[in-house]
Amino acid sequence: MANKLFKRTEFASNVLTLMTGTAIAQAIPIVISPILTRIYSPDDFGVLGLYMAIVSIIAVAAAGRYEMAIMLPKKDEDALNIVALSVIITFFVSLLVLLLVIIFQNSLIYLFVRKFQNVTVSEIRFLLYIIPVSIFFISLYQIFNYWSTRQKTFKRNATAKVSQSVMYSASALGLKMITKGSAGLVIGNLSGYITAAMVLTWKILRNLKNYLPLINKASIKENARKYKAFPIVNAPPAVLSSMQTHGILFITAYFFSSFVVGCYSFVVRIMHIPIELIGSSMYQVFYQKASTLYNNNENIQPVVKKLYIRSFLIGLPIFGAILIGAPTVFAFVFGEEWRYAGELGQIITPWLFLNFIASPISSLPLITNNQKKAMYFVIIDISLRFITLTAGGFIGSFKIAIAMTSLSCCIVLVVALIWYYRLSSRYYTRPLPN
Repeated sequence: MANKLFKRTEFASNVLTLMTGTAIAQAIPIVISPILTRIYSPDDFGVLGLYMAIVSIIAVAAAGRYEMAIMLPKKDEDALNIVALSVIITFFVSLLVLLLVIIFQNSLIYLFVRKFQNVTVSEIRFLLYIIPVSIFFISLYQIFNYWSTRQKTFKRNATAKVSQSVMYSASALGLKMITKGSAGLVIGNLSGYITAAMVLTWKILRNLKNYLPLINKASIKENARKYKAFPIVNAPPAVLSSMQTHGILFITAYFFSSFVVGCYSFVVRIMHIPIELIGSSMYQVFYQKASTLYNNNENIQPVVKKLYIRSFLIGLPIFGAILIGAPTVFAFVFGEEWRYAGELGQIITPWLFLNFIASPISSLPLITNNQKKAMYFVIIDISLRFITLTAGGFIGSFKIAIAMTSLSCCIVLVVALIWYYRLSSRYYTRPLPN
């Protein structure tokens, strides 16, 4: 069906290249998940979920969001200096996080031990010190993923995703034999990002002598000033947006058990596979194409309309099947103790379906310089999530909490989809740069 929906154009070819790599990358952990869910407990996945929540919220802005600007300059030399700027900022942010871990490790260990009684102090201390390393390599992966997208080397992007998945899966399985608790899952996750980052940076490192003369302090400063809206305007909503996704786990951990945290984080990861497989692939290619069209004063709206239709037609059968049979499938595939995760999956299906449709187009506020307005959506959405989850926490039912959250997110996404469509019109007047 996907082949019929995507005609043989450069855009479609690039999307399908990324989709193929992402499909392979997603297929590997799906295949081994029935094994992982039997050797790791929901509590272990709860620790992994909280750990990744912390890392992801920081990593999303670790480069000051300058990596998003790599696509925008007309000259590759300017883009290369933005890459250098992003790496420098990432290094110092990671170093700052390391210092904070050293200073506050005892307090953080106390918080984890209090909630996860099956986790030892030494295990938590070890995981804390991996946080800054994870932030650095996740951010590095994001930076060079955009550089590769700019160069249209989409096969390298796909290879990086596959390499990440292979390394994570192999490490998570192998390390369980020599580690206890969630350590194998966490180290496996880190190993995957290190591998993916190396795949994307290998060509630049191999030809570093040719790139270094193009990078200079003056150009880095010039591009830092030119695209200063990204750290000032785009970084705060990016962090808030990451908190939209991962902040739920913190509130869940406060009100409910580690079992609930593990089930929720696992089902979200499984159900995000269609979004990662198709949505993120279309996002990268759309960002490149829409940036070019916008810079050339061409109309983006036809592309947006086609993506809406394609995403709806592709996502409807996928999410429809999840809505009908998630509990039974989860219990059969992952083990009976994961049936509850499938029940949660049914509740969040409408929300994730709309997110699937919106995700490929979500770069439009960046392209059209409307980050500030996009931030209002994020603030409203995260506020509604906090209110609904907290209300459900006081009621004492996570299902009620997540049902109210899913409904509020659906409303926000519908409004956002309408706004994105209006932004894409060629009759839209560009705002002055921030």
